[in-house]
Amino acid sequence: MPRKPSIGFEWGAEVGEVKSIVLEICRQHRVGPEEFFSVSRKKWVLEARIAAIKALREAGFGKAAVGRLIRRSAYIARYWEDEEYRAKRRVENRERARLPENVAKRRLRRQQERQLRQGTTAPSDAVL
Repeated sequence: MPRKPSIGFEWGAEVGEVKSIVLEICRQHRVGPEEFFSVSRKKWVLEARIAAIKALREAGFGKAAVGRLIRRSAYIARYWEDEEYRAKRRVENRERARLPENVAKRRLRRQQERQLRQGTTAPSDAVL
């Protein structure tokens, strides 16, 4: 049995179809492909990624395939598609941010960064 190619061939889609979908979304949102696939979290880049996720899902790609195609986690498609899941994750993240140990870590990190900026601590002594 021949091995199935991984990305771009699921459900009969071709690589060219995927590229054309992503490039069309980039053109519509005025985002370059380099920026689209970068780690940027700018609003207009996120909007382009969300539109690409929706377009790829409409084209028949699974959530895991969409994640791979836009070079993100497989959960990203679920996050932007499922309102309940997104609300649940937001609550969990807010609660995690308020945990006493996380608050203490942030305070310590800010204090160390402040000391570094003021020059009161040598960079080798700082633990960030």
